[in-house]
Amino acid sequence: MSSRDEDRWTAWCTDFDEVEREVFALFHTRWMWRAITGLMNNGVPDKQHTVVQNYFVRTYVGTVCTAIRREADNDTRTSSLARCLAVLVECPHFATRARHVDAARQQRDTSGAAIRDDELSETFHPFAPGGGDHIDPEVPADALRRLTSAVAPVRKYTNKVLAHRERNGVVEELTPSWSEIDRALDEVGRITQQFFALRHPGTQLASVTPVPDLRFISMFRVPWYSEAWKPPDD
Repeated sequence: MSSRDEDRWTAWCTDFDEVEREVFALFHTRWMWRAITGLMNNGVPDKQHTVVQNYFVRTYVGTVCTAIRREADNDTRTSSLARCLAVLVECPHFATRARHVDAARQQRDTSGAAIRDDELSETFHPFAPGGGDHIDPEVPADALRRLTSAVAPVRKYTNKVLAHRERNGVVEELTPSWSEIDRALDEVGRITQQFFALRHPGTQLASVTPVPDLRFISMFRVPWYSEAWKPPDD
């Protein structure tokens, strides 16, 4: 590759690394949300006080929807999953089979994996199904269409409710369902897994949810309330 293509590839990898970090954090956030609300409800839906429940919902929805919206932002001034896909559509020639195979070979030699030299080229096949020397732009284009479709309800809600304030009567019409939020997040995760293998040749990402540290559960083993507690000052 030319030095310019090398620079583009390096810049793309830097952006995708930022995407990885946020997506891992997002899926950890969802896992924690489900774990903590499950512990607090403990099988009794009405056990959670309304004030606490509303606080958790606002915090979770605001965090997740904003992050999903950020990863779907295709503005050229941003770093996001959508932008990573768009760059591959616009400039597919810098994501080459030769570079991918060479990096996969280094990964194999470091890890000691039993992969033959003639099999290394096959690891690039999902990105160039026709056998081309660089990524087929239709592959990231398809992923970008899937992402755009899945995040549409979340994006509209975030733009018009979280980032701005629509007039009364509009908010409920825009509020996405839990299934729509999950669908958007799951699609972000699937696409991140798909292109993780492009960023890290010779590897596969089994899950975008980090292995949780369950030690935090110990805090629920004792009562939180004590007679000495006082609410914070305004």
